[in-house]
Amino acid sequence: MPNLLEYAFHTDPTTATLPTTLRFSKSNSSVTLEFNWNLAASDVSWVIETSVDLRSWQPAAVTAYTSYVGSGNMRISAVGPIGSESRRFYRLRLSQTSSQLPQDSNGDGIPDWWKQKYFGGDGTTTNSLSCATCDPDGDGMNNVSEFQTGTDPTNSVSALRILEIATEADDMLLTWTAVGGKRYALQTTTGYKGGYSKGFVD
Repeated sequence: MPNLLEYAFHTDPTTATLPTTLRFSKSNSSVTLEFNWNLAASDVSWVIETSVDLRSWQPAAVTAYTSYVGSGNMRISAVGPIGSESRRFYRLRLSQTSSQLPQDSNGDGIPDWWKQKYFGGDGTTTNSLSCATCDPDGDGMNNVSEFQTGTDPTNSVSALRILEIATEADDMLLTWTAVGGKRYALQTTTGYKGGYSKGFVD
């Protein structure tokens, strides 16, 4: 598989093992293509295409159903009707669109997949737990902050925290909680109204 597929399917491009999460099936009236999708691959789009001769391809008329399956993956089931032809081919085509952003149906700064992951439903609506300014686990970080820092909004232990500030000779050592896939920058200022600059080395 090319690296773009490995990235989208959340598989390891350095091993030759094919993903077991890609499945094609059919019934008397429909065909179904199921695959896992990496939620971090927000810059990649997919389309199911169909052909009767392997030369001319066009988008297939499918309905997509999604569900969160854990480990940063969404399960997608694309279901479409069976045509009247004696044979028909299907393919999954990916394209990279760096300007594509995750869907945020209510415009609160939190993508739908994140709300679906932690609060259920389809992620397109909000309530007293999933709203952007809500703090359902009571750890002092609202949901927008939890999303930005990659922490769990339903677990008060999962939060961005400075654990220790210590001095080492003429230097200062800061220790904080961190999660994978995030980059952190420490900034300094001479006053809370002043400008901030990066004055630390990691």
